[in-house]
Amino acid sequence: MKIEKKGKKETVSPIKKLISKNYGRDGLQIFELIDGHRTAHDIMRKSGISESRFSEIVHSIIEQSIVKVDYPKEIFQKR
Repeated sequence: MKIEKKGKKETVSPIKKLISKNYGRDGLQIFELIDGHRTAHDIMRKSGISESRFSEIVHSIIEQSIVKVDYPKEIFQKR
């Protein structure tokens, strides 16, 4: 038996296809959790992915400009 959503066919974005091809489920899970509000630590904890695998994926998708990182302004303020 095949179950489909009525109406609109669900499509996968080219970015998700690329992430899936390069990083599998781990990469997709991380990408889905990125929402502009969660910290990297929150995403890693929620995903359940090891720190080394998480770092590998996140650094790579940042280098490929798939995601952008905004650092808190406090980091760059002089003391």
